[in-house]
Amino acid sequence: SFIKRKKFALKNKSNAKKSGYVYFIGLKDYDGHVKIGFSSDTNFLRRQKNIETASPHDTFLIGYIQSDNYVSLENELHKKYNDT
Repeated sequence: SFIKRKKFALKNKSNAKKSGYVYFIGLKDYDGHVKIGFSSDTNFLRRQKNIETASPHDTFLIGYIQSDNYVSLENELHKKYNDT
């Protein structure tokens, strides 16, 4: 029936893990400073452009990590590398 199909679809959707990305953006001519962020898709490339527009420094993508636990990973990296 329609109701059974709807419940099945909702159950499968909630159980699906969505992979995302933790990205690292550097500032040219500003050694040592790295922006660590996360995104559920590859819009971190757009984010790099936004950072570059708001910054007097050029930016570059250092790299990224694809992960099923991208939010937790980003938080752990901030804790490990926070220089405050």
